[in-house]
Amino acid sequence: MKTIIDYIAQSYFSLDLLVKKNKDIEKLSSLILSTLAKNNQIFVCGNGGSSAQAAHFAGELIATFEKKNRRGFKIFDLHSCIPALTAWSNDFKYHTFLGRLIKNLGKKNDLLVILSTSGGSEINKHSTNLIEAAKIAKKNKIKVISLLGNNGGDIKKYSDYFVNVGSDSTPHIQDAHMIILHYFCKKIDLFFK
Repeated sequence: MKTIIDYIAQSYFSLDLLVKKNKDIEKLSSLILSTLAKNNQIFVCGNGGSSAQAAHFAGELIATFEKKNRRGFKIFDLHSCIPALTAWSNDFKYHTFLGRLIKNLGKKNDLLVILSTSGGSEINKHSTNLIEAAKIAKKNKIKVISLLGNNGGDIKKYSDYFVNVGSDSTPHIQDAHMIILHYFCKKIDLFFK
């Protein structure tokens, strides 16, 4: 890749995959809308850049997206409480922190949204914090949806629904995930006052 044109050309592959996954994206969108319509909570998490995207998505729903007079929603970025994260990680195991939050805050019919470019691996001990969060959510009758990359990893096994951007390029997967998240925000703006 030598220029922005090359990067954009490579991005077309990931975006083309989204067009082919439109029915799956609509399923996720419907679940988000129904969760919010029932005044249930949404939890969102990821690692690294995906964590930043999770925070961005939460911010759009707590504040506003394009519709400035739309009400806010109960959405929690599970990585936002750094003191609790560091305390728990110091005293216990880091990979169990998100599950701890789900146990503390979640209730039946809430929704967990997981963002992961790798999809995680229980064997390779990769993104085990996200896998643990999904397991705890399922145990507590909280639905799990995921935006994934690569082959979808182990997180897809614990997801009620998922969209897998079948690419191994982290930035292109994240570009695609951000488009999906912004699409969710747009649908929320159209659905709610």
